[in-house]
Amino acid sequence: MKRKVFTLIELMIVFLIIMVAAAILSFSGRINNAGNMAIKNAYCAVVEPKKDMDFGHYLKFFEIRFKDNLGELVPKHLVKFIIFSPYVVRQTEQNKLSAYEVDLYPYTSFVTVNERNVFTRSKAPLYSVSLNKTEINGLYAGRGNISRREFKVADIKKLHKELVERYGEESYPNFTFGAEMDKYGNITATAPLEAYQNGTTMVLPVTYGGITMYKGKPYKRFFMNLNNPTVREYAIRTALKQLKNTGGNLIYIDNAFIQRVLICKKFYETDCSEANTLHYISEGDENEQIDIYAGHMNYIFSEIKRRGNNAEILLNGFGLRQANVWRVRYMNYLFENGIDNFNGVLRESRFWKDDTLYAGGYREYMVTDIEYYRGWILKLKEKNIKFLFAAQPPHSANVTDELYLQFQTSTPFIYNLWLWYHLVAEDNTYFAISPHWGFQKPVINYNIYDYPLGNPLEAPHKEGDTWYRKYERGTIVFNTSSGRLDAIKFIE
Repeated sequence: MKRKVFTLIELMIVFLIIMVAAAILSFSGRINNAGNMAIKNAYCAVVEPKKDMDFGHYLKFFEIRFKDNLGELVPKHLVKFIIFSPYVVRQTEQNKLSAYEVDLYPYTSFVTVNERNVFTRSKAPLYSVSLNKTEINGLYAGRGNISRREFKVADIKKLHKELVERYGEESYPNFTFGAEMDKYGNITATAPLEAYQNGTTMVLPVTYGGITMYKGKPYKRFFMNLNNPTVREYAIRTALKQLKNTGGNLIYIDNAFIQRVLICKKFYETDCSEANTLHYISEGDENEQIDIYAGHMNYIFSEIKRRGNNAEILLNGFGLRQANVWRVRYMNYLFENGIDNFNGVLRESRFWKDDTLYAGGYREYMVTDIEYYRGWILKLKEKNIKFLFAAQPPHSANVTDELYLQFQTSTPFIYNLWLWYHLVAEDNTYFAISPHWGFQKPVINYNIYDYPLGNPLEAPHKEGDTWYRKYERGTIVFNTSSGRLDAIKFIE
């Protein structure tokens, strides 16, 4: 058989056919890419979480437990550690938590004192820093419970006596309580301004949160006066007592950051003007007072760590948003002066769609502050410090079952939170969905734990108003121009 010899014309025809085919393929690809971009720009439906374990989890998970019988808040095999209240969670439940074989961080708080009758006689020895059993029995004198104020005043006075005997009254001066509340919840300062500044009161005439009713009576939580050296020692020993009760060296400290109401009469004012500045901490301006308060807390943290067998400390109260300049300054102080005194910070996240829950539009600031959270997560990562996010139902008067149901399985709200955390996360980032303490029913069984995104393939980056971050499973897309969390999307 003779081999066919192609003429020049035939070769040219073949070449033209190949070129036309290539052009068609190229055009088809452009249509495809345009379609993908259209999806990327217009996609707004929530992808329903589905069972798929082909990818691993990049986020790490923990639990917060302030009640018994909550079930598995996070799938047990994913839990890295648990924060819990040993004063509320019964011993039987604590034993169950121990079976997780993960780190347990007991809860403690020492910055406020209130009037509520919650100190039962049986639990008093767990709370006492200085009082012995005989003194506790005399304090209760046949009563089943007493107010926190009565108990703490007695406990701190006993500690003060010990400190004066050891170090002298010059180092630990006498003090009064410092504030009173009438039956309507109105607060009165009972000492001159210099007494608060010099640390010769136990509390400041400033309260945390609003009035809460208990058995028909109002009560508020007074802030402890950290200018008082006895109060600072009491704070340290309160945490050490908790460590002793639980037999470990892990501790979670609530309200560990400065509260705006300590310094500024108008909480939502970005820059506290002199006319609206309180001076209970010092005569100085807002910044000076923040630094003084941060210095007191830094000392307390360092002593807890030193006396608590190099205790590992988690702090709650990280800045709500970049606009909270007072907490930004406070956190900068701790980072620059006490970075070795803590091991993690917790951000209690509230990204509500309903603006009426918090005046001032917290949601808009928070979900769009990507650079702020990324910056702190990366700074803390360099120091091997954990950054914790806890998504929680709101604890305000506006809480309803309908709002609480936003936290139930497979809701778009929870899925959007899931994506937002993945947008800002690094490998030092931990996540929890915790129940609200006022609701009996737990928040459990989230499908999102069966919807891992795998590992990030890039850092988050911004193009115009839109943030992108590619994971093994797909890409997170978040246009922040609306300021709404429900603008976040995921494209598989």
